[in-house]
Amino acid sequence: MTVIGSSLLNQTVIDNKIYKPSAILLELDKQINFTLKQQENSNLTVQDGMDLTLIKVNKSKNEVIITSAKRPVIFIRDKEIQEFKGSKFSLGGMLTGDKEFEETTVNYKEGDQLYMFTDGYVDQFGGEKEKKFSSKRLRELFSEINHLSIKDQKDMLANSIKNWQGDLEQVDDVLVIGVGF
Repeated sequence: MTVIGSSLLNQTVIDNKIYKPSAILLELDKQINFTLKQQENSNLTVQDGMDLTLIKVNKSKNEVIITSAKRPVIFIRDKEIQEFKGSKFSLGGMLTGDKEFEETTVNYKEGDQLYMFTDGYVDQFGGEKEKKFSSKRLRELFSEINHLSIKDQKDMLANSIKNWQGDLEQVDDVLVIGVGF
């Protein structure tokens, strides 16, 4: 799905010249459905979908536009956390049409942090009771580390998930992207 999604994203933005984040997600959804033949008989098609967060930064206006397919985005300013939930829809999958990907515009200032992440981090099993890491625990971690340098944040995130996981198998891809303004 990642390879298909990356290729279709390039096609959407570069070839089709679609730059509005919500329109990009709608086009990706349509193209994934078409590529995987998801608009046809569900018994014969791949039913996979893809979660994705997309941001567009306008440096001249100090604003960031956030749109997301099923992934939350965390924004921190002055130790205050805001969470943008994102759409309830994945890209692709068997549900076609009538999807909506809302855009949220945030004016940023120096020192603000924005975090995007795959579900692999929060779904990782570990700890004393071998439970999921959880979104709440990750938000708390972002709150603790957002004032650190990017390198130190990276190290803290890597060590935190490694310590949580312990000897358990990694269950999914793990990616965190932090943007400092």
